[in-house]
Amino acid sequence: MSELPTETLTLLFSDMECSTRLLQGWDDTWKPAHRFHVQPHALRDFAAMCHYHQTSPQSTFTQQQVSTLPTPSGRITLSDQRLITTRDGERKERVLTDQDYREVLADQFGIVLSP
Repeated sequence: MSELPTETLTLLFSDMECSTRLLQGWDDTWKPAHRFHVQPHALRDFAAMCHYHQTSPQSTFTQQQVSTLPTPSGRITLSDQRLITTRDGERKERVLTDQDYREVLADQFGIVLSP
């Protein structure tokens, strides 16, 4: 398994909005990554959106194949036939052949498809 990215993460608290923002950055450049509330929720509170993401024709997760992992210097993502690598803030993208797709899926994600 890959090590987690080494980029710096920080929390920014904002009482006026009753929310917390997670910022991420490298080389003294910061950008918002997530905004969330710290109010506790029961797992059942997420059931409707989980169902949506798993079943809706409008959900990205039902319309394409997506695999993504953090790497020590960024992230690697396989989205349908596109391989997206982000290293030290630089993003590269390329379209894969069917054979390349299977090889990347196996080598980078440990997923082997049956023939």
